[in-house]
Amino acid sequence: MATKDIFAEYKLKDYKVVELDQIDNGYEYQDVLGKITNATTVPRVFIAGKCIGGSDDTERLHENDTSRLIISVFFLIIV
Repeated sequence: MATKDIFAEYKLKDYKVVELDQIDNGYEYQDVLGKITNATTVPRVFIAGKCIGGSDDTERLHENDTSRLIISVFFLIIV
């Protein structure tokens, strides 16, 4: 399941998605993400300022601990 599809299930309004391939300086964001998270693949999902990982990590959290995901999701950025 795609990361955006997971969060679409929660019908969230207060989160931000940054499409790196849709912005002029997307490569700069990806470089910074690599330094912050030690991973340059996308998506990188941040909840409450902390990177929880990529799509596989998000899917595991969704499947195994939905309540935590729902509580935390208001502070979400998907890059």
